[in-house]
Amino acid sequence: MLENAQRSLVEELDGVIDSAAKLVWDTAVTLVPVRTGRLKSSIRIEETGRLMERVVRAGGDEAPYAGFVEHGTYKMAAQPFMRPAAEARGPEIESLILEGMKRLFG
Repeated sequence: MLENAQRSLVEELDGVIDSAAKLVWDTAVTLVPVRTGRLKSSIRIEETGRLMERVVRAGGDEAPYAGFVEHGTYKMAAQPFMRPAAEARGPEIESLILEGMKRLFG
């Protein structure tokens, strides 16, 4: 019985984390500065192979300059989009987690 409860908890929270990552992704693609669209199209949600863990990333081979845009350089002011996306969605993510916990233990 305890094993089933643990599995239900992990599955519920994994779904919540997935939904939270989608919220951050949605906001990041809205906030990202667009010149060619490559940076915007590079924003993605990656599964890490671990339950209850997702990473929202930008950049990679198609836009290796993502970090320079986010943090700036000595020649260019920062135009953050990832951190503000996560911060903007923080309260919603917290609510999603609390709702998931209530469904399990409520």
